[in-house]
Amino acid sequence: MAKAGRDKATFVTSESFAALPDWLEQLVAESTGKEGVGIVPIAGEQLGAPAVYGDDRVFVYLGFKGDDDAEQLKALDALEAAGHPVIRVVVDLLEDLSSEMFRAEVAIAVASSVLHIHPFNQPNVQLAKQLAKQAMGGTVDVGEISETGAEDAEAVVATVESLLTGLGTGDFFAIQAFIAPTPEAEASLQRIRHAVRDRHQVATTFGFGPRFLHSTGQLHKGGANTGVFLQIVDHFSPQVEVPGTDYTFGALIAAQADGDHRALVDTDRRVVRVCLGDDVPGGLANLEDAVGVSLETTRS
Repeated sequence: MAKAGRDKATFVTSESFAALPDWLEQLVAESTGKEGVGIVPIAGEQLGAPAVYGDDRVFVYLGFKGDDDAEQLKALDALEAAGHPVIRVVVDLLEDLSSEMFRAEVAIAVASSVLHIHPFNQPNVQLAKQLAKQAMGGTVDVGEISETGAEDAEAVVATVESLLTGLGTGDFFAIQAFIAPTPEAEASLQRIRHAVRDRHQVATTFGFGPRFLHSTGQLHKGGANTGVFLQIVDHFSPQVEVPGTDYTFGALIAAQADGDHRALVDTDRRVVRVCLGDDVPGGLANLEDAVGVSLETTRS
């Protein structure tokens, strides 16, 4: 299906397997996203109406027979009726999860063979690591990073609009958030990704940095040039020292963000950066306004 253009694998699970898509995300992205090809794993997207999806999707459902998942199953039926491919796997025992994980590993190895790529290396992950290390030591020029301050609502709208107007058929929108992974921040960023999906009918991904560098990071730089990236940073606080070093966690995370930005630019990816400064909730609110998150969605 990826070779036929449906290269966005959208993972949906029942409640018992809610954590599985994060594991599948790394397996699929890091294994297949290289040499200009790849399967884009979509984790954490809530199912929407068929009209919000393009023809680049395949939906993979893994459920536990003991879960009440009628609402999602109804949504999947609607997607299938609209012509989207839906793969359903329902297991009788929770212990069968291990079998499904093994099946996924074999499937990705086979898919990589079909795509003519090596599933067991991660060349672009290593590149980002090297750039971050060099940024920490001041031995690399990360380039001129254009950064929009989130306190300027008009500037944020202009920056985000300039990025989103570049979205085309088959593209995906990725949020890279180098901020503290609080429940409030995650909820806000999820609202943003869904607003972009519904408005532009594109697949969306979302990850906190630096964690995502080891999951979708390889795909971002090594896969097909279909990603549109919103990098979000803040003024990391408090500045906690890394034991046994002469630098702080804030400096380390900033270097990783700079290194990844440089790696994206070097591979001709479309990327903009927004800095939330010291007011993360206020900055995220301005971002929500910029992508058109409705008041009803924001309050839900």
